[in-house]
Amino acid sequence: MQHAKPTLTVVTTSDPVARNLPRLLSALSRLAVHSAETIEVIIVDDLKYWPTKEAAAPPSYPGLLTRTIWYPERVGQLAAVIRGLQTATAEQVLTIDPDMYKCTTEVPKMRRLLTGDTCIVHGYRCNRRDASYVRRAGSWLANALVRHITGIQVPDIGSPIALLKHDVLAEHLIDEGNPRLNAYIELGTRVAAYPLENGADRNTPSQYSPYNLLVTLFQLIRSASVARRKLKQSSQSIT
Repeated sequence: MQHAKPTLTVVTTSDPVARNLPRLLSALSRLAVHSAETIEVIIVDDLKYWPTKEAAAPPSYPGLLTRTIWYPERVGQLAAVIRGLQTATAEQVLTIDPDMYKCTTEVPKMRRLLTGDTCIVHGYRCNRRDASYVRRAGSWLANALVRHITGIQVPDIGSPIALLKHDVLAEHLIDEGNPRLNAYIELGTRVAAYPLENGADRNTPSQYSPYNLLVTLFQLIRSASVARRKLKQSSQSIT
């Protein structure tokens, strides 16, 4: 059966801890069927959930073209998502974690904002009932530091949900560090913020231990510093 060209690529991960991937795929399938379009779903096995490449074959869902990027080792979420973004084929690309599957109902609203000069729609979480006090405190600290370093005013910078124009994103995938941060800094007011009405389920288990959260925080700070330095160098070269 020949599928229509995807109009949206969704990049997500295998989610071995909470195991909400089937819920996300089901929700995306309903979205594709309702909108009469084909959605490409790229599942990146960032934590070596599947033992072999053959075991990583994704199930079939109506309206979805699913494929898996499998690694023989754990590569980490950032590297995995970047790899997924590099292989996206649709004009619009959505990043989302499986535990945020309820937010798929809000994707049409986000897509309506991705017009004109707006190149990125960042979905920020208004409801963090799923997160412990430690995770919420870490998120607040990360946001404060990134805003201070980069000047980005987008709330909840750690949110996994973002809708991006593929052609704009491609310009930043070869840059050092976090390509999404690079794009946010350079695009400035062309980044729109969307308040998510939904969120992860209460008491959703996290793949991040306190140590992982600390490492992620330092990686985010480093990426923000790199992005800020590159923007400053670019501004100096123009002047």
